[in-house]
Amino acid sequence: MTTRMSSKGQVVIPIAVRRKLRLVRDAELLVEVEGDRVVLTPLENVSWRDLPKVFAGRGAGEVYADLEEDRRRERARDDRLMHPGKTVRS
Repeated sequence: MTTRMSSKGQVVIPIAVRRKLRLVRDAELLVEVEGDRVVLTPLENVSWRDLPKVFAGRGAGEVYADLEEDRRRERARDDRLMHPGKTVRS
């Protein structure tokens, strides 16, 4: 399979790959360079041993803010699942 990179650096992951890896909208991916390759790994599949790469060069405040935002999204998703059809504030 092939894909192209847009002028903004965006890449479309083919649907067959998204389905196989169960990637959904807004899924976070770890981006790594291995030689002359770009490797994308869903963060759900990242081992605790890989966390130093995930957080490299980021201050504790930035990491904490990201964790808070992730938790807010999880709560909103849980609310939508628990109360389908009801508008729930996040």
